[in-house]
Amino acid sequence: MPNLSDYNPAVKYGANLDVNVDLADIRDANNNELLELDTVASAVNFVSIANGATGTTVVLSAAGDDTNVGLQLTSKGTATVLVGNERIGTEAAGVVTVNSQRGHITTSALTTAASFGSATFDFVNNKISDDRMIFLTIRNGTNTGGIPTLGTITTSATPGSCNIKIVNVGTASALNGTLELDFLVF
Repeated sequence: MPNLSDYNPAVKYGANLDVNVDLADIRDANNNELLELDTVASAVNFVSIANGATGTTVVLSAAGDDTNVGLQLTSKGTATVLVGNERIGTEAAGVVTVNSQRGHITTSALTTAASFGSATFDFVNNKISDDRMIFLTIRNGTNTGGIPTLGTITTSATPGSCNIKIVNVGTASALNGTLELDFLVF
């Protein structure tokens, strides 16, 4: 693939760029592919990238002539598209703090009664706010009894936190052990 900066002085010397390219690569300082540009016949929609002033967010968005324009992120093979940095936290004394958009929580040893006994803990995360959704799933753990399920997730009066309730739906035995949860704040 040709190096775009070899053919366009605007790229090489940092001027504003407005060129027509098809299957051209933008390469890094080591001549490795950084971005490939493709063309679609009669295209009217495109990706827009906007920078941000101090304290504001940069934006990658779908734009174009259509009223509704989707934006698809696709991974290669069986890999996944990840959002945010992953962090891991362990709950202690009823509180876990993990300041990231996605990650893992390990609870302390939970002991509940059988038949809908429950345990709760506070999840503190600076990504949590009134306009965000929190997705949680139980992934694993050392629990040896009961059937743990996620109960309610209640936002706290304190900004940046919520209360998570784990419910034992097993009727014969109590929860006894730790749980591992995956989370995504979106």
